[in-house]
Amino acid sequence: MKLRSKLKSLLALVLALLTATTGCTPQWINVAVQDLPVLTQMALNIATLVSALASGKQASAADVAVIQNISAQASRDLNLLQTLYNEYKANPSSALSHELLEMLADPWINWCAMGSDNRIYALEVCDAVEDDRLGYKIDGVLVSDFITPAWFERTDADRLDFSQHLSKQLELARGGYISVFDPSSGWTQIDARGAGGPRIAPGSRRQRRKLIRPAWRNSLR
Repeated sequence: MKLRSKLKSLLALVLALLTATTGCTPQWINVAVQDLPVLTQMALNIATLVSALASGKQASAADVAVIQNISAQASRDLNLLQTLYNEYKANPSSALSHELLEMLADPWINWCAMGSDNRIYALEVCDAVEDDRLGYKIDGVLVSDFITPAWFERTDADRLDFSQHLSKQLELARGGYISVFDPSSGWTQIDARGAGGPRIAPGSRRQRRKLIRPAWRNSLR
């Protein structure tokens, strides 16, 4: 138990140092923190295996299978972390403005809008035009594009999104996605190809929208 606690503390310290020196999004941090138990268990299992081999014993098939499963899960999540980190480092101002705009539009992640097709859409104002290449600059700083109320239904607005990349209501730009409410299965995602959109990261707004409020994880301070 003491070894587990020390390993977890060490991993948390490494994560804190990386965060302080390189910078990352809250989404990146949430995924990383959720992975700490997985990484800790993987380290403990590997330590057990090494100890067994060092004493001349043979590792059991069950031990090897457990380590392989945990390693695969950690690898998937670490790949997601790397993707999120790369996106943030490429254009940090765009990522931050994206999150800020969505916090302003729907601070409690419980608002939605009826589309012109009578479907219920999450009020996430930047997801449909998420690609950084669709953003615009303010005093030389790249910020995220965002949709207007006219994206959901006909209004007197002169554009569907601020940068005017979209030409019709409910259109998703390349790389964009949106959450739609299905009465039978709850919130689901669609992208421009009609597929499921990017993976929902633990702790993200999209994950919280699918959970009841008491199930939300506390934000890091």
